Amino acid sequence: MQFYKESEKSLVQNGISSLEITLPPHYYMGVPDKSLMESLGFSERVREISHYIPLKGVLQEKIHTMQQRKLKQTPTFDLTLASATQLQSVYDFIAQCRKNQGLEINMNFEILEQLFQTFPDRYQIFTAKRNETLLAAAIMVIPVEGIVYYFLPATSPAHKTESPMVHLVAYLYQYYQQRGFQYIDLGISSVNAVPQKSLITFKERMGGIQTTRSTFIKSLQ
Repeated sequence: MQFYKESEKSLVQNGISSLEITLPPHYYMGVPDKSLMESLGFSERVREISHYIPLKGVLQEKIHTMQQRKLKQTPTFDLTLASATQLQSVYDFIAQCRKNQGLEINMNFEILEQLFQTFPDRYQIFTAKRNETLLAAAIMVIPVEGIVYYFLPATSPAHKTESPMVHLVAYLYQYYQQRGFQYIDLGISSVNAVPQKSLITFKERMGGIQTTRSTFIKSLQ
């Protein structure tokens, strides 16, 4: 509490007029509750839909029958943990996939590259690739021990019928489960509290459990 008070004091002295804090979902240890945030003068600005997968048990028992059928099909592509040397090509792939959806990637390459260099044990790249062709990719982040965040995923529109992301998520599940992780944080599934229905459907068919992630705001004036 003293740390927060000193931090707020410093922000005010530096001319900051408001403070916004996004809290992680409930399954992260030590997350403050809404009443504590309100006691500090914050109000909830937005509550986003979020999903996560507990890494307990067999994934095939959690997923939709459609995804079960897809996983029974032997993939004609390779699933792998890729080297960080592939970051540029994977980033470009993700950016192009987002562009095809009318979206922009939410981090420029230079910042992402710096994060990989600064925290090499926290950032990982996974790909679904046939020969040299990327079908799907996901950049994963380990924010705290036991939880991995599904940070920047993308699937090539030309290969969606092959369901490479279904196979890649199953690969991620097994990879992190074997290493003792407890959860995959699938991230938010809404924008300014407006549900992204197709994304919600995919995550829940892959065993994702719905929860929320709140952002609080406080005026410092």
